[in-house]
Amino acid sequence: MQSFSSIGPFLDMAAILASIIIVSSILMPFEVLVAFLISYSSIYSIYYISSQRSNNGGYYSFVGKSLGKSFGILTAILYVFYNSMVLPNISLFIANFISSATLNIGFSFPLQSDIYAIFFSFLTIITVSKGLKFSSFFTLALGILEICIMGFYVIFFTISGNGVVNIIQNPNLQSFFIGIMFGIVIFAGSGSSIFISENTNKATKTVPKAIIMSYTLSGIILVFAAFSMENFLGISGSILYATSGGTYILVRLMNYSIWLFIIFLS
Repeated sequence: MQSFSSIGPFLDMAAILASIIIVSSILMPFEVLVAFLISYSSIYSIYYISSQRSNNGGYYSFVGKSLGKSFGILTAILYVFYNSMVLPNISLFIANFISSATLNIGFSFPLQSDIYAIFFSFLTIITVSKGLKFSSFFTLALGILEICIMGFYVIFFTISGNGVVNIIQNPNLQSFFIGIMFGIVIFAGSGSSIFISENTNKATKTVPKAIIMSYTLSGIILVFAAFSMENFLGISGSILYATSGGTYILVRLMNYSIWLFIIFLS
């Protein structure tokens, strides 16, 4: 589920933030903030294209119109390969993340995590095959739910933390920029909203504004999420969060309430 701007903020909150700590070990919230500002500077090209043309074909359609049919077909083929890798990998991550998290509370699923990954992939394919209207509504509904739940956890982490954003190691410029590079990955899907433009009222006006608004909202929430998580976990907790692949945060939530654990995991 990719939310408003197709950057999947809750997925980033559960996984990518941990990766940033692993590769840089310092100043994770500030690296996310800088990555957001850098990525935000590149959103204008997506805004401009969306304001000039309305087409549900995605990037390959725009490439085909701009550079010719051959380049458009090549881009479409690349996206086929890209999608064939992304969906299974995300499905495997979700299945393994849930499996690892539930093992921490003594519960194990009766089947291998691969089976659940396949089920999730088929569920996604079925949803998309229902058509643009259904899949768009489904994405929007889950996206709104995702943002609301993230907002709740940002507030909870802020209130329940120690009030300090920690530096895990002595900072150095190289580690800081490596963290920023991984942080930019969080916002890499910002242009995917360009796909949902066909059959939209006043598409060349509505879609660009929607991209800017959704990207801004998702980015701000992710930045606040990074700061609040650092505040909640502390130094040792941040290290455990990173080395556990993000599941340690569920252990901490379990100490407060089983419902906090279940809602975050769902």
